[in-house]
This record gives sequence, structure tokens and C-alpha cells, in this order.
Amino acid sequence: MFAMVRDSNPIAAKMSLDVMVELYKKNVWSDAKTVNIVVTACFSSTTKVMVAAIKFFLGKDEDADNQEDSSDSEDEPNPEVVKRLLLAKRVSKKTRKKEKKTEKALAHMKKQKKKKKGHQPVFSGLHLVNDPQEFAEKLFKRLEKSKEKFEVKLLLMNLISKLIGVHQLLLFNFYPFLQRYIQPHQKDVTKVLVYLAQACHSLVPPEVLLPTVRAITDNFITERNASEVMAVGLNAVREVCARCPLVMYDDLLQDLTSYKTHKER
Repeated sequence: MFAMVRDSNPIAAKMSLDVMVELYKKNVWSDAKTVNIVVTACFSSTTKVMVAAIKFFLGKDEDADNQEDSSDSEDEPNPEVVKRLLLAKRVSKKTRKKEKKTEKALAHMKKQKKKKKGHQPVFSGLHLVNDPQEFAEKLFKRLEKSKEKFEVKLLLMNLISKLIGVHQLLLFNFYPFLQRYIQPHQKDVTKVLVYLAQACHSLVPPEVLLPTVRAITDNFITERNASEVMAVGLNAVREVCARCPLVMYDDLLQDLTSYKTHKER
């Protein structure tokens, strides 16, 4: 079974991977060996196999993304979906359909504030990777050279950022790579900003993050943009600084404090 995941036949490889993932979910094969076989599948030349392996490591995050994409879903929104939906609303064209989804998200958000705050559990498979630094570096090289659809690139960004955040890895070139997508009109820019925040931690030198934070302030937090776009930038900077406080240097702090009374902050 393990050898078949590397099979040159894409159908056999995908079926073998699906079986392994299902057995892992049922706690039949839930050991490090299984997880690290799936690691190798993340570098498959077959897109379907690679995507399936990446989604395995992203765990419930991808279920949340699917829920967000489904307009007919009547289930209570996942907190991560709520956050992305609200951010996306600020930079996209308003429609009645989006307004209804946002109202539902706001109602859920108010309900969640009444409960005790807690961190979402991290998918256990990420902790069983033998060499997370090497895994993240190889994924990033694949991302840099990738000619896949943007949706697939987003999956790679998400997994890399989670590895960096969970294991507190140092992958300095990842932040400038994300920076190229940090534009108000970039497709799924709110997801890119979430991945940036995920990849920030206290061990990252402030000078590494500073150009990216400056890009956010220059592209989003400026009077020429709508207040909703400025709010996205302010929230993104706040999330980055919460994880890496030293990136907030004096000049940046002074600039941002001028928006402390901003109605959309």
C-alpha cells in the first residue's frame, strides 16, 4: 500500500492515498510512518494526488473553505470562515447574497464572543512530520516553480504557513513571495493575509517581516483607498504584530495611531 502511493499510474496512486487517508481518520493507521508517506505524495507530479495529500495536512481548514464556497449551506459558520467572509466583504463588490452571508456571520460572531475564547486544535498529522523544515523548504521550491492554478498555489501557501507557525520554522523567502500577492484587488487577498499571519512567530527577525508589513500599509492603509480596504490592512498588521510584536517600529506605530478613531478599524 505504501509503495503504491508512489506508483507511476496516477489512478493507482490516488486510490492508495485515499485509502491511507481514510484509515488515518479512523485511527487504524495513525502513526508517523503513514503521515510521512503522505508527505511524499505532496510532491507527486499528478495534481490530484498532490492536492489530496496537501488537504490531508490542512485537515478541517479545507472543510471550512468548502463550506464558505457553498452558498446553500445552512450550517453554523466555522469561526475561520466567519473571519474570511468578513474580510472578503470589505474588498469585494456588495450584493444581496453576500450581505445575507455577512449578516449570518456577524450573528455567529456575536454569539462566539459570549463564549470563552480558545484556540482551534491543530491537525495532529502536522506534528508527526519527521523533518518539517525540509518539508516546508521543498514545498516552497515547488510553489515558486509551480504553474498550477492559483487555487492550488493557495493550498501550498496555506500548508507552508501552517508548518512555519506550528513548528516555528525559519523560511525567510516565504514572506517576500507572499508580498507580491498583497494588493487590494488581488484574488483571494484575504486568504493570503491569513497565511501571512499564520507564518509569523516570535523567532522570525523583525527585519524579515518589515518589508511585507510596509507593503500592507502602503497598499491598504492609505487615504486613497476605501475605508473597508484600509480596515483590511489595519487588521492584517494587527494580526502580524500580535505574533511578532517587535515588527512594530516607532514610525509605523505613529502612522497607525492616526487611524485609532477610524470607524472601520
